[in-house]
Amino acid sequence: MKEILLNVTSKEKRCAILKFGKLQDLVVERKTNRQLTGNIYRGEVINILHNIQSAFIAINEGENGFIHISDIVENTQKFQEMFDM
Repeated sequence: MKEILLNVTSKEKRCAILKFGKLQDLVVERKTNRQLTGNIYRGEVINILHNIQSAFIAINEGENGFIHISDIVENTQKFQEMFDM
């Protein structure tokens, strides 16, 4: 069973998604922290651009992100292997 827990204050919104009592996702949005760059998002790769070593990521419905291979700190080797396919 899935549960959605919401907590809203004047300065912050929190949303937790639980599945069988275990945390699956947590989103915290603060009024003072509205920037997009530098935030951490969970998404799905929807398009890889081999020639510029980048990918478009579906973050939310109707919202896409862009990431370059140099922005990835961990697992760079695995990401590079995808481009070499």
